Amino acid sequence: MPRPSWSVVWGRRGEQTWSGAVLTTTLYHKKGMLRTTIVALREMPPVHDCGPIFDESQN
Repeated sequence: MPRPSWSVVWGRRGEQTWSGAVLTTTLYHKKGMLRTTIVALREMPPVHDCGPIFDESQN
C-alpha cells in the first residue's frame, strides 16, 4: 500500500495543502490512523514558518 508523498504535499501552496494532506491520508489509512494524522497536523507549525522545505520557485 503506497504512502502519501509528504514532501510534495508540504511544499506546494503552504497552509492550503493541509486539507490536501488530510484528504490524501484518508485514501491510504483507516479512520484511527486518520485521527492521529489530524492531531499531528494541528500540532505542526504552518509550512511558511518552517522555511522553504521544497521550493519550486528557485530552480
